[in-house]
Amino acid sequence: MKERLVGAIVFELLGVAGLMGVGGFKSALMYLLFHAGASFLITTLFIPLLPRRYWKSRKAVFVFFWSFIFFSGPVGFIGGLVTYFYLWKKKRPELPAEKILPEELPIPEPEPPAVGEAVGDRLDEKLVIYLMKFTNPVAIKLLKRALASKDDEVRLLAFTVITNTEKEIMDRIYQLLDELEKTWDKEERFNLLSAIGEMYWELVYLNIADEELKEFYLKTALDYVMRALSIKEEGRTLFLAGRIHLKLKDEVKAEYYFLRAVEKGFPFEKVAPYLMEVYYNRKNYERVFEIAERVKDRFIPDMKALSIVKVWA
Repeated sequence: MKERLVGAIVFELLGVAGLMGVGGFKSALMYLLFHAGASFLITTLFIPLLPRRYWKSRKAVFVFFWSFIFFSGPVGFIGGLVTYFYLWKKKRPELPAEKILPEELPIPEPEPPAVGEAVGDRLDEKLVIYLMKFTNPVAIKLLKRALASKDDEVRLLAFTVITNTEKEIMDRIYQLLDELEKTWDKEERFNLLSAIGEMYWELVYLNIADEELKEFYLKTALDYVMRALSIKEEGRTLFLAGRIHLKLKDEVKAEYYFLRAVEKGFPFEKVAPYLMEVYYNRKNYERVFEIAERVKDRFIPDMKALSIVKVWA
């Protein structure tokens, strides 16, 4: 996208400079050629951002806008730029890839129930309302416990929170899929595919998905992540691919993607606990100690990961 935008502006400036600097038939022809290229590039940028109702006849729409920009000269090109930036700002989705992954959030540890106490007895209505403020595995796990409460209001409130959380994630997935159908730009497709993969991953990571659906969601998340990585390799997405493979118990591939994520600049201290898990499962304790020693003096924001490192270091 950025390359085409820069290319369009450069083509238009070269055409105008040639027209003003040389003069005559050759300069006019040079301007028309550069202007035609600039018109084509700017049209390819904003056509995918038009409302969906125009997509059935997008070839005709493309020809119309290209012709309008081309025959309007520099004024038409400026109008095309303005149209593109307006539509881009209006249509650009807020991608989950731009936010913090759920595992990067602090996880409150619940107090263990008293001896002989039923699972759902300690979860009253106030605690359920408090848990609504958190979106992490522990909060969802406690809300699922609340489904076993003897209090009808607590059960109903917990069920509503879990259902609404799942619905919000699924609605976001459908929105991102709709955006994916509209764009031809590789950078935007990468962001959208990564974001969809993260959304499916959240369904499993947050313990929202039922047991029989977890493998399906993991494989669906992996499919979108791998499609994103086929466009370009980026540290965060490689890390997510490693997490999914680890969850699917494919430790060889998990190790590969964790190491690739580090090579692409993803913080090693975030990858370290999961690499330690890979090597621990393989009984390669020497590598576990090596990683723990390497990161023991670094800042690790994840308290669970920090406790693992402290044990091994």
